Amino acid sequence: MREILKECKMRGLSLKADGARAIEAYVRTSKLEAKECLHLVIQIIRGFIEAGDIGSNTLIDGKIVNKATAQVERQTSDGDALMEEADNNIEKKMLKHLDAWSCQELYYDIGARKYMLKDGSHSHRHGNAASRVTAYRSRYELSWERVSRNPGFAPRWSAAATYLGTDANQNLRLERLDALRSTRDGGTVCVLGVLVQADDEAATIELEDPYSSAIADVSHADCYGGGYFTEGMIVVAEGQFDATTSIFRIGRLGHPPPETRIETIKALGGPRLSQFGNKAHILNNSLHATPWIILSEPHLDSTATLPKFRRLIEGLLKPAAQRAAQQQVSGPVLIICGDFTSIKAEAPAHAVRSVQARFAELATLLSSPEFDINNTTPLLAHLTIIFVPGPRDLVCGPNRLLPRDKLPDSILQPFFDKIQRRCPQSLVIASTTPCRLQTPFGNEIIIHRQDTLKKLRRLSARLLPSHFIGNKSTSARESPTGVEQDQNHHFDNPGPHLAKTIIDQAHLAPFSLSLAPIYWEYDHALRLYPSPNALILADDSAPRFNTKYNDVVVANPGSFARDAAFLVLNPYDCSLQPSVIPS
Repeated sequence: MREILKECKMRGLSLKADGARAIEAYVRTSKLEAKECLHLVIQIIRGFIEAGDIGSNTLIDGKIVNKATAQVERQTSDGDALMEEADNNIEKKMLKHLDAWSCQELYYDIGARKYMLKDGSHSHRHGNAASRVTAYRSRYELSWERVSRNPGFAPRWSAAATYLGTDANQNLRLERLDALRSTRDGGTVCVLGVLVQADDEAATIELEDPYSSAIADVSHADCYGGGYFTEGMIVVAEGQFDATTSIFRIGRLGHPPPETRIETIKALGGPRLSQFGNKAHILNNSLHATPWIILSEPHLDSTATLPKFRRLIEGLLKPAAQRAAQQQVSGPVLIICGDFTSIKAEAPAHAVRSVQARFAELATLLSSPEFDINNTTPLLAHLTIIFVPGPRDLVCGPNRLLPRDKLPDSILQPFFDKIQRRCPQSLVIASTTPCRLQTPFGNEIIIHRQDTLKKLRRLSARLLPSHFIGNKSTSARESPTGVEQDQNHHFDNPGPHLAKTIIDQAHLAPFSLSLAPIYWEYDHALRLYPSPNALILADDSAPRFNTKYNDVVVANPGSFARDAAFLVLNPYDCSLQPSVIPS
């Protein structure tokens, strides 16, 4: 009872005795967690006040509480019904899918003093100026909290020395930029800021955060730890502030240290913040793991593509579907990322009809009776197909903006029609990029189709053209002066550095908004916080790679049209096997 009165008083509510007893009785009997249930009741009562249903000075009695608890019951029952309906729709497939527009935004509720998920599915696609500011601020504040939790940056002896490789006897701690002017001359300080290049003749580099900014001298900076550095990225910088010139002279520059998925979930409050909710099909038997096939750049207008698909079906998809049918488990998943044509898709009618015809040919192949299981059941009854659009595909909206919308129904309609006629219970999903999937074993996978490496290379060279000091990496070339450097700012093995950059930044488009346009209202859909179990970066500008960084499996499947390359993912442990169809 004391806790209830305290929480209500903090939120400006005055309770009558019968109101307090009604809340206490409901919290005890509710199936929700006690604190969560209490916060929901208080939130709804506050909604009554804001809507004018009751006065702000009204004492909350039992009738008002009963009205609020009835609304809580309706909300929870509706949520369970929706979740149950979704589960029934794909129970056989044992797959959960979220497109970018359905992702919930993680935010900190000051009143509840905990992290919450806000439904973003009803947000306007095009936000206002406040949305842009909020996207920047949220991205920075989440990085600040993540870095602040890192033991190497805790406010203690040798704070940041562990990560940055500095003298362990230096007492450094993470500061905001407004603390630079209060540091003593010659004193070393470690800050978290955003790299910004001023629009002037000197192309001055600055560090910014929501509270201040400072001109940065990176001419002698050692870019520590690997990865790419571009404008708009959040970085950890160590150096000295020159009070006479108001310039922060950076000695070491690095990405924010990452945090594992388990550590983040524990810090944020547990699995209740999962994007997929708490009602998930979780299997523990690895024998139920049917392979997922991931490929990119199929180029359906190429005459060599369909024969490759045929060999993929005969050699992998059909045997996997047969095993799934025998064991009565979920079947294989085929994830096809764009670009679906070798030339940029356009909107004229003849171009649309051409793309429609290519998808119809693929549907004809997949629904062919020769691939039936035991000569009776269509392959499509055990196969889930997911389409993820590429940067040159025709989509529902501008394809330059991220998140990128799905392929239009008008283009996929011939594919759907053929598939449905052959197998009405088949499951075909036209998704966005990025999209999130949950395996039957509870692992989260993010699929992203974008040529990110090309932009990282170009913008990294633009930001640090002449005084770039190469990252300390075994893949970087050693110069005679002892400085590891690549003349074109390219790494010999760029895949791991691409993975490190994306995961350390915890964002799929870690650039300035002027360099990589996004929907401001859906910036949260591009965040990797908490990090997934597997991240598929389908990038035509990057070589094929398969690496693991910070407990995240990161891979690029390569080009299916050019190299007949694809990935085989084990949904049980998210292990990946790069594969090629032999010629």
